[in-house]
Amino acid sequence: RSLLRTDAEIPWSLFIVGRILFPLAFAWIYTKGYEPAKAPLGQGIRYGLAVGGVYAGYGAWVGYAVTPLALSLTLKTFLLGIVEMAILGVLVALVYGRRAAPASAG
Repeated sequence: RSLLRTDAEIPWSLFIVGRILFPLAFAWIYTKGYEPAKAPLGQGIRYGLAVGGVYAGYGAWVGYAVTPLALSLTLKTFLLGIVEMAILGVLVALVYGRRAAPASAG
């Protein structure tokens, strides 16, 4: 038996909802810790690494515990997940930093 569902077994509506909710929640949480006096780039990296540690750490290590995955694959999943979230953190910071800058100047 495969570890993954076939295309016919995937509940696509739930998949799409998850793919919409995650970036919205990711960006919203960033705005709650945004500090106008600090550079957006550094904040984005810090935020992305923090979220990446939680997101990738939980997903990779729990996945390793419950599925027959190789440890090397788990390590790669963990590290690439952190890198992915750091990149997303920078993107959110740059977009939000530009939008928040005029409001903080007034």
